[in-house]
Amino acid sequence: MHRPISDRFAFTGLSFLILFSLITPLGAQEKEEESQALEQAEPAPFLRVTEVKGKSISLEIASRDFVPREGTGPTVTLMGVAHIGERSFYRLLQKELATNDLVLYESVLPPGAKGAGGESSEERIASTKAAMGFVGSLIETYQVVQDTYPESLATLVEFASAEDPRLGQWLGNAMIDAWDRQLAYRFDGDRMDYTLVSLGSDGLPGGADENGDIDLLDLDPPQPMEFGGGEDNIQAQLASALRLQFQLHALNYDQPNWRCSDMAMDQVDRALAERGVDFQLIGGALGGTSMFARMAKVFLGLIRFADTLLDGAIADMIKVMLIEMLGNDAAMEMSLDQFGEGFSEVIVDLRNQVVIDDLKTIVEHEENLQTIAILYGAAHMKDMAERICAQLDYEPAEDRWYQAIEVDLEKSAVNERDLRQMRMMMQQMMRMQSVKPKR
Repeated sequence: MHRPISDRFAFTGLSFLILFSLITPLGAQEKEEESQALEQAEPAPFLRVTEVKGKSISLEIASRDFVPREGTGPTVTLMGVAHIGERSFYRLLQKELATNDLVLYESVLPPGAKGAGGESSEERIASTKAAMGFVGSLIETYQVVQDTYPESLATLVEFASAEDPRLGQWLGNAMIDAWDRQLAYRFDGDRMDYTLVSLGSDGLPGGADENGDIDLLDLDPPQPMEFGGGEDNIQAQLASALRLQFQLHALNYDQPNWRCSDMAMDQVDRALAERGVDFQLIGGALGGTSMFARMAKVFLGLIRFADTLLDGAIADMIKVMLIEMLGNDAAMEMSLDQFGEGFSEVIVDLRNQVVIDDLKTIVEHEENLQTIAILYGAAHMKDMAERICAQLDYEPAEDRWYQAIEVDLEKSAVNERDLRQMRMMMQQMMRMQSVKPKR
């Protein structure tokens, strides 16, 4: 089975799972070739903790505009987001996103979902095969759910979009081969079978090399895809346990001007493997397929049960812990250290550069765009801001701050003593994690 559709990754401790579920980790390193520009000024933070003693504590996330230092160009807004948060937070984000001409959003794609293309014949053939594999996986998923194959690719798009609007967008890209022609699909109802073919560069049956047909039957058999945004998803369960909302459920991705700007899962796997990081150790947890994920689900179920007995104190305490940890740069950097430097380089650096490369192409080739929003985990934003300033010669302008998570201490069962104990526990945990074993 394919991995669940999720651009999130889990830590091997439950506290780090919860932290990482909320927001993608910080820790990107500056690149040597950009050091001169990056050293000009330390980027302003995108996360802050606001506390009114004895009354409330909240996590706020910035939405920051960037404008060209010289000349003309679209305003680029970095809109940091938490992957779980208050309903009001997502409503405000959706309202601001609607004012932009284009939205580039974060989501690690399934293999082949980025569509076909390439500079060389080999790249065009390989990318078309990968895209066909993605389409084939959704066809097989349709068969599992509907007990038949789709009558047309349009039917498949409708099915995929109903499950996840992002899937419909990705499928629209993958149905076009590297020579800008739609894949040929035919459903044989009598035999309960189908064919999926690319006719190659000449668009004619037969041929060889780049002119040759590419038939799905000649590729590895596609497997049904697991949908990862449902009730089994750890993030959705965590949001429910804390009486919060899950980002993928709270935001409407079904917008014609929204585009995914991210790496594909196979690219992430290869990049992590090259750096000695075994993704199998951590992958699948948030989709609900690993042993650790099943243990976490039991824990989250206990939170719900205990909350009913303790007037919501458990959920509020966990929310306070999240607010405190996310507002602490050292805690965020420590969380990434669990998997070594290579993990941060892939999960933050490489994925951020994909966005910057997409943005460069858009600014150069797409006219009449006045405003572009980049919707990514807030912990990506410090590094993203550095790259926009260094590579596109932009500078920060206006800020807007949105409250992502709040605990009303006047209504909560959590008291000042609980807060002090929790902060002491966090400090002790950080000290223990920071102690390096002697060689």
